[in-house]
Amino acid sequence: MKDQTKLHLDEPFTPEDRDFLVRIYCHPLPGNQSVVDLSNFNSEKIQGYAIVLKQIDDLSDEQWDKIEKAWAEPEQDQ
Repeated sequence: MKDQTKLHLDEPFTPEDRDFLVRIYCHPLPGNQSVVDLSNFNSEKIQGYAIVLKQIDDLSDEQWDKIEKAWAEPEQDQ
């Protein structure tokens, strides 16, 4: 199996996409609107990111709205 160190997306990044990718240490290639550089990661880490990103991609709009609302709520001490 060929090692892949670049993730090619179907659509160009939005500013929010770029912010998210930088936060998880997956930097978009400079000057490119749809490729992420994964060369700093080993195969195991790339596979882990792939699983998480696939799960995020499969969320319905309703599920994503619920997650966003939970993130927006201030933490409450229990």
